[in-house]
Amino acid sequence: MRPRSSTVIRLLLIIPCILTLSGCLYSHITVPYSTNFEDSAIGSKKMVLDERLLTEPVTGLQISVEWSEDLIRSEAQKAGISQISYVDQEIFRIIFGIYTHRKLIVYGD
Repeated sequence: MRPRSSTVIRLLLIIPCILTLSGCLYSHITVPYSTNFEDSAIGSKKMVLDERLLTEPVTGLQISVEWSEDLIRSEAQKAGISQISYVDQEIFRIIFGIYTHRKLIVYGD
């Protein structure tokens, strides 16, 4: 049987390593896409655009589709939003960003 002190020392060495990796293995956050909220009205409608990114871990090659201003505007119009109030971005990442799923959430009237 191991002495109790060596187990405690091992835990004290492992815990900082785990805390350092937090957010590297998995993260799921929602943040404002812009920080300019001056005169921003709260919209009554909401629309979501998806983007998925897959990074090949050895070469770093990425496969993705990105948003353009025209795409955002045309999808908002399809959702009945003629005036965009503000935009949020939801980000879901797994294993150091090898897989990333981003959502652009558009609010407006």
